This record gives sequence, C-alpha cells and structure tokens, in this order.
Amino acid sequence: MRTIDDVFGDRTCYKFKNQPVSHDILEKIYDTMKMGSTSGNSCPLRITFVQSTAEKEKLIKCLMPGNVDKTKSAPVTAIFAYDTKFYKLMEQYNPGSPMIA
Repeated sequence: MRTIDDVFGDRTCYKFKNQPVSHDILEKIYDTMKMGSTSGNSCPLRITFVQSTAEKEKLIKCLMPGNVDKTKSAPVTAIFAYDTKFYKLMEQYNPGSPMIA
C-alpha cells in the first residue's frame, strides 16, 4: 500500500506506476491539507481529484504542452484551488466563526 510519503515525498514527479491510488490515500491527502492555518477556522481549499479518462481529457485541454504526457500517465491528478467566495457559506459550515458578521 502506498503512503502519504510516497505521494508527497518528491516535489516533482515525471513517471508514475500503472496502479490506482486508493480512496484512503486521497482521503488522507484531503485530511492533511484541510488542517492548514486558516482565518476563522474556515477552509477555502477545494481539491478535485481527476481520475477517469473522460475527466483527464477535459483537463488536458487546459494544460501547457509540457504537462500533458505527465498528466495522462498519472493514475490521479489533484487540483488544489482557493475558493474566493468561501465566506458565503461560512454561516452554514462554520456557524461559530468570528468571520460571520
């Protein structure tokens, strides 16, 4: 079984094993990332894990040419994004937050 160190051990990876990444590992990645420092205990981080061929084809259209082959060969691609409108759901997801006016 692969570990978090296997996933995050090197900063840049160009070759991947032809084996799927388990749901448990993806969940551990999310659980690790959500614990980062935030304002008002909010979590503006959004992660999308791209795994299927159809999803990858959509993603590949948006990539720089140098990243296409790496993305095609990876069993999963994680897109880490910042939700600039995260505060709109603060009352629902974090009702005790000091950021709620």
